[in-house]
Amino acid sequence: MEKKYFNQHLLKEQANFYNQNYDVFKSIEDNYKLDIWFLVHFRIYFSVRNQLQDSTNNPYSNGDTDLFGIVRFLFFFLRNAFKLRRKNNTRSSICVVSSGHKVKDIHVGSLRGIGYNLFLLNIPKFSGKYNHSKILDTHDFNYFNNSYWILLRGIINIRNWRILFGLNNDLKRKFDQLVFESSNEQKFLMHLKKLRISILFKYLEYLAYKLYFEKSGFRAVVMYDENSPSKRVIWQAASQVGIKTFAIQHGATHSLNPAYNYANYDCPPQFCDVTFLWGSFYEKQLLGYGYKYEKLNIQGPIPIDSIDNVGLEQKKIAWLRKYNPTNKEVICYCSQPQKDESLRLQQLKDVVEVMIGLPNYLLIIRPHPNESLSYFYDYFKQHNINTSSIILEKEVELELHFLVSNILITSFSTVGIEFSKYYKPIVILDYLKEDLLDYISSGIGIAVTNKQELQELFNNKSRLAINNQNFTKFLAKYYFQPKKTVSEGILSVIKSSV
Repeated sequence: MEKKYFNQHLLKEQANFYNQNYDVFKSIEDNYKLDIWFLVHFRIYFSVRNQLQDSTNNPYSNGDTDLFGIVRFLFFFLRNAFKLRRKNNTRSSICVVSSGHKVKDIHVGSLRGIGYNLFLLNIPKFSGKYNHSKILDTHDFNYFNNSYWILLRGIINIRNWRILFGLNNDLKRKFDQLVFESSNEQKFLMHLKKLRISILFKYLEYLAYKLYFEKSGFRAVVMYDENSPSKRVIWQAASQVGIKTFAIQHGATHSLNPAYNYANYDCPPQFCDVTFLWGSFYEKQLLGYGYKYEKLNIQGPIPIDSIDNVGLEQKKIAWLRKYNPTNKEVICYCSQPQKDESLRLQQLKDVVEVMIGLPNYLLIIRPHPNESLSYFYDYFKQHNINTSSIILEKEVELELHFLVSNILITSFSTVGIEFSKYYKPIVILDYLKEDLLDYISSGIGIAVTNKQELQELFNNKSRLAINNQNFTKFLAKYYFQPKKTVSEGILSVIKSSV
């Protein structure tokens, strides 16, 4: 069975497991106000998928898994729990939830400075061994807080622990009531039971955020990546106390993305009150994935707002002067985590080996936000890679890499959509021949299915020519172009709703 159809079938089996056990999951939700299945269905799907395909590596690993790494995290947690705390002294604030340490590099970053009273709730990221742990820059936000202080207050609350012990006992009893119809569904159940402790931790987070939101005075909470476990517990806690919840589209909503596709579920999960989308294509897609029309709102892609053209042009000149004084062709390879770790490694290997063999090219490797730099450094070291023509950068603006690059290489990342507005060649590593984001069928992506094809492509530059008309049609289909900025449109909808 081709991998694409294998994945689709597995997603259907996973939904079927939930559907036939819906009454059990619903009883837990009724008692504890949170559907625990949708906190872990990501991990369960990928765990079973990797098990069936003998893939054991975790592409989301940050590198520090030893005792020293745990001690570093505890220090990071306690230090940051007492930093960046400021009370919200208004009853009409909009709470912006973000992750990481650079506002300008995240989707919600351009919501700042629009003229509304914004409150920043930061979820600090603990970085791997090649990055320093940082706190997000709070510039332009009127008030701010960080999640570790909120979680610490939730942890020391005795009432929360009583509820947690009750949930633990209920989970043990309810899990024994779950049934399955196939060997794969049995694997789903097995992995669900293994994640019981993880569910309890997530529920403790939910209780901590609920306690916080009850006294916050917020009227709206807005975030991206809303269906991830760490964000779902936040907005569902806010929703429980009557706060309106808003989500900003994060990534492509293709059929194999379990964050958005709930078409196979008889009863889809709870969604945010409003989800802001990039364009009508995604609205049509989500309507077929279990979303309701009244909960969708098209505003356009928010990253466009974050571009400081004057500042980036100056940075472009400085970057080229530093890294590319001989005026080589610049290739930007945007890597990303993959469900199949062996495929991820193979694509990195192919790109690096082809590019370092071409003297007139300079390769930028741009890791995904969920990828650790250590993964690439370790790869270079293990394979004795000459990195003189490779630039590994993650923290600079993505738009800067777009500006300095002549060609983009990616697999199914949405950076291809963002890069398309520059009308430059886009090479798609479509090793599974899935064309998940329609780059190839739309005529803007050049398909490559193996190393030999990649080598031949760069040996024959005429094949890198683009069709401007195809790019224009692609942008019109996937990107709504608003009359005002996307950020203003989003905040206008939020303000009118609260």
